[in-house]
Amino acid sequence: MSNPITNPTKYYDLERLKRASEALADANGLRGYDPILRDSEDQRLALGAASTNAIAHALSSAYLAHDYSAAEATALGWAREHKSYWLESNRPVAWDTFKDLYNNQVGRNIADYVLKNNLSRDQIQDLVLANRQLS
Repeated sequence: MSNPITNPTKYYDLERLKRASEALADANGLRGYDPILRDSEDQRLALGAASTNAIAHALSSAYLAHDYSAAEATALGWAREHKSYWLESNRPVAWDTFKDLYNNQVGRNIADYVLKNNLSRDQIQDLVLANRQLS
């Protein structure tokens, strides 16, 4: 297994993770529109992109923390957000960056729970989907 710090692209395949997150969101009814919540103009709120992004951040951070360590997952999560916020021309809004960092922490917490309770790595996906703390 390659080290995610020295060779992040080998482990941290963002396109594959995006496709997996979209499939999970679709399969679990996390895409489309919220049946209850509405915006200030009384339009139903879309679930798609935000749910998929939250799942992707939590899953990637959980898998990295489980397979390597929470420290390495934290370093990669911060590096990814630093790159997108400070080094890319289309900088995201600050709240989106903080939301991503929060979802990364949720993923690390899930990995910690899995490790402490001697659960299977395969259960990470179910725990991420069941988690109501994702934003």
